Amino acid sequence: MSRAAASIVALGLVVAACGSMVVGPTADPPLVKAPYTLAPPTPTLRVLATVGPGGPGKPYTADDILAILRAAPAGDPAEMRTPQIAAAIADRVWTFDGRPYQRLLVGGRCDGGMCEISAEGMPAFGATDDLADDWFWRMDLRTGLVSDNGEPRLRGFPPELVPELDALARSLDTDGTFSALPLIRVEWTVPPPVGAFVLRYGTGTQEMDVNWFVKISTVDRAILSIRKQVM
Repeated sequence: MSRAAASIVALGLVVAACGSMVVGPTADPPLVKAPYTLAPPTPTLRVLATVGPGGPGKPYTADDILAILRAAPAGDPAEMRTPQIAAAIADRVWTFDGRPYQRLLVGGRCDGGMCEISAEGMPAFGATDDLADDWFWRMDLRTGLVSDNGEPRLRGFPPELVPELDALARSLDTDGTFSALPLIRVEWTVPPPVGAFVLRYGTGTQEMDVNWFVKISTVDRAILSIRKQVM
């Protein structure tokens, strides 16, 4: 077992419940989303380190992931505890600073010849579950192929970067497309390119609200893409 796997097993596999907030209809005038703030602290973890000097990287080997899969709760499907799945996950999991998570939880379910697999990783510099990265995959048991099952939710970056990222995105909005809107969420993205983040801006909490997903490069200091979505 590698150092990364040993560290994770030593910390123990503690399943954390991921909560969500649902906001219902409001009276006129509509409620406007508040500017970006971290959610109230969820269960506190021991911070193992500060952010490492390296950039994003893949810190796990297939053997590391296989050890985690085999140590998972007995209720997880046996179809998931294979070297093939371990290799696929190791090839897909990145961390913001290239170091192993202080906690990596892998679970899933299998039905009808298909397995849905998810993983939650807490960076070594993370103190609460608000900074966890979430990954989602699907495996076809007939072919053995593993593919992404939706976009990952990558919140595992230092929150003190948010004001700078927000200011950069707004300064680049020369057409005024989103710069007057509240910032709802920020996520980092795996390379390529290096230093890219996606910032989500929204108009409110009502049905049919418009949200803008703005991908920026902190290296080139440029907007890479803008996507409009009606929620």
